Amino acid sequence: MKTLQSNPVSRAFLLWSLLTALLLSSTGCVAILAGGAGAGAVAYVRGEAKGNVNASVDRTAQAVSAVVSEMNLNLIQSTSDEVSAEFTARTADDKRVRINLASAGNNITEVRVRIGTFGDETLSRDIFNRIEARL
Repeated sequence: MKTLQSNPVSRAFLLWSLLTALLLSSTGCVAILAGGAGAGAVAYVRGEAKGNVNASVDRTAQAVSAVVSEMNLNLIQSTSDEVSAEFTARTADDKRVRINLASAGNNITEVRVRIGTFGDETLSRDIFNRIEARL
C-alpha cells in the first residue's frame, strides 16, 4: 500500500490543496461590483464601496451634493478643498452615510461610500452609481 511519503505527486497535490484553501479563506470580504482597475470600476471591501471616477474632486463633490439632495439624505456636514472632500449625511432610518473623495491623479477622483459602521452594499453601490451617472 502506498503512503503519501512514497508518492510525491499525492504529497504535492495535498500541499497545493491546503495552501489554496488557506489563501481562499484569508482573502477577506471582497465583492467586485464592476470589472477593471481604472476609473469607472468599483469594489465593495470591508463595508465600503470604493472606486475611481473621471472627474476632478470639485466636480465630483458637486455630483455628491446633488445625489444627497436627490436621495433626500439629511446632510450633517461637508468639507472640501482642492484635493479632497468629505460628506456626512443620514438616511430616513438614521443610518450614517459617509462619502469621502480624494484626488487620485489628473481629473481622477477616488470615491469611498460607507453606510453605518458595518456597511450596506446595496445602498453604497446605489450612491456610487448615482454619483458616477452625474459626471
